[in-house]
Amino acid sequence: MRSENLSADRIESIFSNLPAPIIHNKRLAEILYAMMVRFPSVGNLYRRPHDLEIITAHNYAEISLFEKSLASLGINDVTVLQEPFNGPWRNTLKLKWTKKHLESNRQGPAYVLFCDADDTVLIGDPNKILNTFISKNCKLLFMSTSFMGGFACMPQVKKWSDGIFPGRYLNSGVFVGERDFLLAVLTEAHKYITENDITAEASQRLGHGVFSKALCERLPDYPKGAQDQDILRYIHPQFYPDMQIDYGNELAFRNL
Repeated sequence: MRSENLSADRIESIFSNLPAPIIHNKRLAEILYAMMVRFPSVGNLYRRPHDLEIITAHNYAEISLFEKSLASLGINDVTVLQEPFNGPWRNTLKLKWTKKHLESNRQGPAYVLFCDADDTVLIGDPNKILNTFISKNCKLLFMSTSFMGGFACMPQVKKWSDGIFPGRYLNSGVFVGERDFLLAVLTEAHKYITENDITAEASQRLGHGVFSKALCERLPDYPKGAQDQDILRYIHPQFYPDMQIDYGNELAFRNL
């Protein structure tokens, strides 16, 4: 049998053996998407649960990798946030636009899944994502990473985080939660968002604040003006335990 004729059940079996229903690792995501488009039988594999809104945000003229992965699986009803803005792309725009969308659509689905646009693919059943979230007994669940960016500017937050689960930290690329609670978190995060937040490239040049104070010196009112992930890490203790991290990579996989 030619590989292109693999059954949907066989494809689903292959995907279910991958680390998580969402892959948030650009190289791996691109490889998986290339595999997905080879198999027409994937096309009607999943449906979006009626009580889950799927959101992404970007400034691309073309369809993003995440959107393509959804379409390949038969999910075409995704909310894509795009607005005009000045200057270079800043990751805090994702939080800003999502907050605005939730404020304007308060009667939307009870749960919201957000995924980054350019380095994320969906490979698992969205119903399993909801089940994973519900099993954590929280109101908002973020994926985890070993990356420690920004913590040199907030050592007290790292100490707090390590006291819960050392070595795994909040990653803002994928999260799922209750609609109203997510809006409350984003409203708090918005206090630290400016019109001139640091870009990912500028933050990287400064060393992300991991081993030096360069980022802290660049942002004297840190986390005001920082990246989205830094801001969310900073306010995490305020919303804990309702705001949790998926330490076991059950929701999404990026690194070990």
